[in-house]
Amino acid sequence: MGVQGMKILPIHLDAEHLALYSAFLKNCFPDTPSNRRKFSVASLTWFYKDNPDGMALGFDAFDENQLVAHYVCIPTSILGSAGPLKALLSVNTATLPQFQGRGLFTQLAQNTFEAARQLGFDCVYGVANKNSTPVFLQKLGFSLVAPLQAMLGIGRLKPPRSDLPMQFQRSWNPSSLTWRCANPASPLSASKQLGSRVLMAPTEFPGICAYAELSDNTASKSSPCCISLKLKLVLGMFPQGVPLSFFKIPNFLKPAPLNFIFKSLQPAVLVPNRDAVYFTFLDFDAY
Repeated sequence: MGVQGMKILPIHLDAEHLALYSAFLKNCFPDTPSNRRKFSVASLTWFYKDNPDGMALGFDAFDENQLVAHYVCIPTSILGSAGPLKALLSVNTATLPQFQGRGLFTQLAQNTFEAARQLGFDCVYGVANKNSTPVFLQKLGFSLVAPLQAMLGIGRLKPPRSDLPMQFQRSWNPSSLTWRCANPASPLSASKQLGSRVLMAPTEFPGICAYAELSDNTASKSSPCCISLKLKLVLGMFPQGVPLSFFKIPNFLKPAPLNFIFKSLQPAVLVPNRDAVYFTFLDFDAY
């Protein structure tokens, strides 16, 4: 039993529970085409089960037999200052409106992080909006590393130089990158351009693609890239800065600010410095 007599249970990834999670998340979030795709059974199966870095970790809250809250992280591989890190990306969290304010999210997250610590995970990171950031910082012990940059442009943004002392960078390999490109809700295109792997995803804005580049040692199946005349949305953190061919999105066009947050699960793992983080749309679930 858990908060106020509710049952707190680890998530299950069988077909029955994935269908339950799909219906629950669609009910909790606005009914938009993007959310219907993002929370379809096919998308959740891809996200929760098919990830080559490991299956999702999380907890559910039930009031009798009714699912009332759900929290999930997915495993990722990170390169830290001292080498590889076994990490979790905080993703889906939802609570039915009539059960909010009872501490369910905090309980589910704490259970998830304790389970992750016992499984040898080093850290948890995520992207939080204005409303959720205080909860992560004040109740769950996360640190705010920095707000994400959001820019538009038509140039290129090369991966960080190999001589930069990076403290946080997603480690992609052929299988994980192929998996990432196969997102059923928003398939990515991949192409090679001058020593880099260029990744793009459609956005909700016609003519604009979310854009990222990786070093070309991350090989995966290539497909045609978005045509170069389209505007590119750059979203993330970039230690080398952003070229002048990109410009900041005006505040009146910008969505709610997004913050990169980080929590250590092991004593030796430190919060990364904002100037030593390379983080793009590829590294979380925006697209």
